[in-house]
Amino acid sequence: MFFRAVLIAAAIATAAVGSASPAQANDQSFINYINQNGVRRGIMTDPDTIVAGHMMCDRMHGMSPADAGAMFRGPFVDGPGIVAAAQHELCPDTSH
Repeated sequence: MFFRAVLIAAAIATAAVGSASPAQANDQSFINYINQNGVRRGIMTDPDTIVAGHMMCDRMHGMSPADAGAMFRGPFVDGPGIVAAAQHELCPDTSH
C-alpha cells in the first residue's frame, strides 16, 4: 500500500513539473531593462510598470506588438518601449 502511494505521488509530481510554464525572466529584470534603456514611463511606479508589462504580454498573445504598444501611451509614456522591454524580459515568446 505504501509503495502504491509513493508511485501515485511521484506520478503527480512528474505531471506537475511537465506541465509547468516555461521559465521567464523576473519582474526585477524587466524594471532593470526599463531603467537601463531609458524607457519613459511617466509617473508610473515600479509596481505599476510591472503590471503594464504583464498587460502588454497578455495583449501580444492576441495582437501585434505595434498594436499593443499603440494602446498604451501618453505624453510621458513610451508604450512601444514598454512592449520591447516586456518582450525581452517577460514574454520572449511574443517576439517574432
